[in-house]
Amino acid sequence: MADNVTANSGTGGPVFATDEGSGSIHFPIAVPYARASEGINGSGNATGTSDTAVIAAIGSGIQICVTSLMIYNASATDTYVNIKDGSTTKLVIPAPQKGGAIITLPMPLVLTANTALNFASGAGVTTMYVSAVGFKWTPA
Repeated sequence: MADNVTANSGTGGPVFATDEGSGSIHFPIAVPYARASEGINGSGNATGTSDTAVIAAIGSGIQICVTSLMIYNASATDTYVNIKDGSTTKLVIPAPQKGGAIITLPMPLVLTANTALNFASGAGVTTMYVSAVGFKWTPA
């Protein structure tokens, strides 16, 4: 698929992608923020309070952009989860006992280039699970 995107001229209709070579491939773009091929996801779990990777650093110059987070605290301890850009806390999310959170961010959480998305539980628990969905981005 080519990178060119054009709107339905004057109709206010959906946006379509076309193949630059033939112009014959047309389909609605249904993925917000990025192409589906740029999508990434990951999961991590921990019982302690140290940093744990959810999505490893992707490579030089490439940024992780997080759009959704899922957290589950399997323990009987109320706590919270620090969501981190490497070792820097960016979000703090409550993680109640035997519960959790599902968060869709209104704007992507953009991490520093070549840095992992990590989490750390606020307290040692039986098991804390964190999953994330997003996309990779290389700034121009």
